[in-house]
Amino acid sequence: MSLFDGVGSGEHLLMLACNDLSGMTRGRAVPVRERDAYLQRGVGWVPADQALTPFDVIASPNPWGSTGDLRLKPDPAAEVRINLWPDVTPLQYALCDIIHTDGTPWDSCTRTYLRTALAELESETGLRLMAAFEHEFTLVGQEPPGPAFSLRAFRSEERLGNQIMAALEQAQQQPEMFLPEYGAGQFEVLCKPTAALAAADRAVFVRDICREVAARLGKRITFSPKLTPQGVGNGVHIHFSLWDRENRPVTYDPKGPGGLSQVAGRFAAALWLTASAVRTDRASVVSTSLMPHT
Repeated sequence: MSLFDGVGSGEHLLMLACNDLSGMTRGRAVPVRERDAYLQRGVGWVPADQALTPFDVIASPNPWGSTGDLRLKPDPAAEVRINLWPDVTPLQYALCDIIHTDGTPWDSCTRTYLRTALAELESETGLRLMAAFEHEFTLVGQEPPGPAFSLRAFRSEERLGNQIMAALEQAQQQPEMFLPEYGAGQFEVLCKPTAALAAADRAVFVRDICREVAARLGKRITFSPKLTPQGVGNGVHIHFSLWDRENRPVTYDPKGPGGLSQVAGRFAAALWLTASAVRTDRASVVSTSLMPHT
């Protein structure tokens, strides 16, 4: 059964979207009744959209200028439909690869970049990556619901948690836990681990779906790392493990330093050595720049 079975002809829209370098999900919407055709051909896009900042201005310098044409090509494995609210049309969208008009990959597409890196990892080492994300978010514009990690905080926002978990389940994202966190009005949501590309897509879905649920309940949430200089920040913990071609986990070795196997230790060392290069690319605003003990 398709995720879109039962949708009335011509009455709902499907958004074909990408998640850009600023963490925003952007795209174009098409009629659901023409979904199959758009899965094949995608929709038009332009390089400059990747230069948009979180403040909706084009970064300067913009390496792509104002010219060029691209396509958003939907991945059928990365589409969701949520229909929890009878008075609101379903939230339905598909994440896309950004490609050239001739169908070849665009080198600044984040999904293609990740897929290529994962393929190189497996080709060169025989290893695959599994991952899971823990997202923290904070309620904005209301009194804190209760003490950190407390039953009172959970019960105060149980409706929010209930609908987030229901929406993630309907979206087939395997929700695992919802809990009050340390910060004032802060909560955390996590889903089960899956293959790395799907896990990255899942991270996007979690953020978008949490915002959608909060909006339906008349609330506002933020995943911003810092709301105030002195406040507790929102984090996103990335859990990962390495698996071999025989589908065996190879990250843990009780005899290794810190319980790491030799191959996992080398993998961690490479991440440590290259993290600064990634950080400059991902810190799109001041509040996303990680400082010690913040």
